[in-house]
Amino acid sequence: MKRIFSTVLILSILIALLSGCGRKEKKGEHGGTIVKAAGYSFEPVFSNFGVEIYVSRGSKPVPIEGVVGSATVEQEGKPPRWADLRAEVERLLVPYAFPTIAGYSANVRFNIKGLEEDREKTVEFAAPFRMTVLYGYSCPKHPEITTLRRGKCVKCGGADKVETKVRFQCSVHDDVWSMTYGECEQCGTTLVLRPVPEP
Repeated sequence: MKRIFSTVLILSILIALLSGCGRKEKKGEHGGTIVKAAGYSFEPVFSNFGVEIYVSRGSKPVPIEGVVGSATVEQEGKPPRWADLRAEVERLLVPYAFPTIAGYSANVRFNIKGLEEDREKTVEFAAPFRMTVLYGYSCPKHPEITTLRRGKCVKCGGADKVETKVRFQCSVHDDVWSMTYGECEQCGTTLVLRPVPEP
């Protein structure tokens, strides 16, 4: 009897582990994690400039004209912070009206109203905060002069630096990239901000 119970227990644990291993987050075409709610697919893309939300149904983008809503950041030990979202071209945009939360464990809850036929219906979904894209400014003549703030190049004093996608890179191991400032996990060298090469 004990042997049967032990066998059943072991099988249950194995099934639970295997079913958990099979769950993979689905990435969208913009690099964000897909969240499904109310028949829609939402792809929130977090950056240091704000949150861009791409909405689709099946394989087709959903028209977002007239859509309104809000995003609320829920972070342990801190009061909730919220910001309004607005429709902009083919995406919903939440400019950051709250401090940067990169590097912290946080959950973002979205409320979206006005999608397609049922304009009065509110769709709610949540997504963990994960920095997907980092934007900075780089000098066109001196790409090594890259910062997170707009301004003049310190080398040539030329035109305003242009907006570009950036990440922190190890100057020794050029395959080591990070979304956050820190040290290279291979050699301990301080990472420097660089433009992300075009694919």
